[in-house]
Amino acid sequence: MRGCVVLLLLAVPAFGDQVTLTNGDRLSGTLIQIFQGKLTLQSPLLGTVTVAMANVRTFATDTPVKLALAGGTVERQVLAGADGRITLAATDAEPARDAALSEVTAFNPPLPPPPPPPAPRVRRPSAWKGEVVAGLTSFRGNAVAENFDVKLGLNRRAGNQGLQLGGSYRLARQKDPGTGARVNTEDRWNVQGKYEHYYSPAWSWFLSTRADGDHINDLDLRLLTGGGTSYHLEHRGLVFSVDWGINWLREDYRGHANATDTVSTQLSYNLRAPLSRRFSFLHDLQWYPSVSDFGDFLLDTEASLRAAITTSTYASLGTTLQFDPTPVAGSQAINLKYLLGLGYQF
Repeated sequence: MRGCVVLLLLAVPAFGDQVTLTNGDRLSGTLIQIFQGKLTLQSPLLGTVTVAMANVRTFATDTPVKLALAGGTVERQVLAGADGRITLAATDAEPARDAALSEVTAFNPPLPPPPPPPAPRVRRPSAWKGEVVAGLTSFRGNAVAENFDVKLGLNRRAGNQGLQLGGSYRLARQKDPGTGARVNTEDRWNVQGKYEHYYSPAWSWFLSTRADGDHINDLDLRLLTGGGTSYHLEHRGLVFSVDWGINWLREDYRGHANATDTVSTQLSYNLRAPLSRRFSFLHDLQWYPSVSDFGDFLLDTEASLRAAITTSTYASLGTTLQFDPTPVAGSQAINLKYLLGLGYQF
């Protein structure tokens, strides 16, 4: 049978690369690879053939190939040589020379394995983001007055947890035409904080606290502390969130012997809607009706139109409304104000 294979090999015209084995057999085809002491040839008759280099007497190629030798890599046509040797054909720059098969370390070795994927990045807490808005208005003429407003908001999201902090201060004073003295007509402050834990992409539970003071209306402290659940929606630049919850409400007015304590529910929402590349609309509302009497509530709402000046600065025109239908004696039920200011986002 072996003799038949040899006869078949001899009957096939020699073409392509040639490999001569130590037993005298010759294989023709395309040299595929020499790697780790083995030679691989693609034969048109036998298919892929792999033989040990120890069984190869010599080989030849019909075109120049790159061979890795013990002394370096060369690109030459290979001619058959004596037993255990090959001849590297001459080039314009170098003469022909012999090389031992033992010097051949590789031809067309397999590509090295790809590097391992990079280690997953450790998710670091996101940085604080926020904005500050300030406005100063001065009137001179029949009336002399100044209004000053500043508002700060901070927020941070890390994983499934979020934290929001904010505060505002508003001061308005007017010159008494009779005495010339400057009298404060508004002096209010507010600070608030909110912690959120997201249990799904859109839903979270929260704990919040808020403190207000109004020196003109003799409010030393209004404190709301509570919690609830929130729903969040973001779509094409629109950001909307709504909160439901319950709060403990404490109010302490100057001149009143005792502070009042009630339990109130909470319904609030925040809306940020882009109108164009430069303009956006914002509307926030907080409603705290008493559990025992829904006619006794506190309502805060603010709406503003923003115009971007740069990527981080903007102009803002808005209005704020605070409504308490059951104010203490001497206090106003409605506080309405218009605001014009400049803002900075970071």
